[in-house]
Amino acid sequence: MKNKIALFLSLAVMLAAPAAFPCGAPFGNGINVDPKQDIIVVHKNGVETYVFQPRFCGSAQEFGLILPIPAKLATAPALSDAQAFTDLDLLSQPAVVQATVCRGPIDGGGYGNGAIGGTRDTVLVSSGTVGFMDYAQLETPSVDALTAWLDTNGYPYDALATSAFNYYVGKGWLFVAFKVNQGIPQGSTACKDLGPIALAFPTATPVVPTRMATARGRDTSGTMPYSTGFSWHVYGITEGTQQLGFPTGTGNTARVLNFSGLLADADVGHLQGLAVAGDRATKLTITFNYGSTDPDVALAIVAALDYRETVTQYVAVDCDASGKPVDPNAPPSAPGGGGCSFLAPATSSGLVLVLVAGLLTRMLRRRR
Repeated sequence: MKNKIALFLSLAVMLAAPAAFPCGAPFGNGINVDPKQDIIVVHKNGVETYVFQPRFCGSAQEFGLILPIPAKLATAPALSDAQAFTDLDLLSQPAVVQATVCRGPIDGGGYGNGAIGGTRDTVLVSSGTVGFMDYAQLETPSVDALTAWLDTNGYPYDALATSAFNYYVGKGWLFVAFKVNQGIPQGSTACKDLGPIALAFPTATPVVPTRMATARGRDTSGTMPYSTGFSWHVYGITEGTQQLGFPTGTGNTARVLNFSGLLADADVGHLQGLAVAGDRATKLTITFNYGSTDPDVALAIVAALDYRETVTQYVAVDCDASGKPVDPNAPPSAPGGGGCSFLAPATSSGLVLVLVAGLLTRMLRRRR
């Protein structure tokens, strides 16, 4: 019984904990990006629009962010509306039910690689400025050519990313490199939200470059939480008859569907053309560890099915020796501990009526 209670409470803590989501990989000395980030993935007519807004803290004047993409950009990076994330989060909140567990002690726990061949140079496909960032879309034949271009043009990266770079170069993907200029005085520290930034590219299936997000050292400064692992919330937007999901059989504790439902007129106000009424929104939670070398998490377009996650909130209560919850409003037991309780008013009134009826019956018989 105690082990079951421990399991229930552990699950309650896990479900109540806020989840997190970064995008791409941030690089630079004196900078840390909070993995507690959300992203929006819109997939319609073979084009994906990817919207992200990492929050960073640090003293670096400049730092970089590198995002792999499977094809050339269909639209240039642009700023988006941060309220979209808030609205989608409110829309996809879980249903909450309450259950009780006995109060007391709980047993069983408390709560890279070499570069892929090629001698050609990296090609600058496009470049520009979005917000307080410069960006460059790069097509490269090798990791060496990619890092040479980044070095020459002052775009920071981390040696830990070599393996991830190699992975995406091998898939034939491009890279969008961002150079962020905070514009703060030398020696000071700032915490800012980056964007949100929206960019679009053609792809037959929805993609999220999860391998790239793990290709950096964890935050050891104490500035940001989640120094060992992190999660992403991925908000999907598709046509109403479809939804963003995981391929059949791949859902588990690290790959969770939280919500799927149709969008109404009132839901699309801050989505800036990302969705229209009748589209479907989904919410997925994906959990990672820093330094993971797993491939990108597989996503798919699957048949639509309305769904809302249910979260159980456990309330600790006092219990008797048998494990039954004790009602704090129950009347006290009779003195002497004989196991008898005082009669409730309704019960004692009924007994009095029975006695009176018996007396009247006996009196009538005597008169006869």
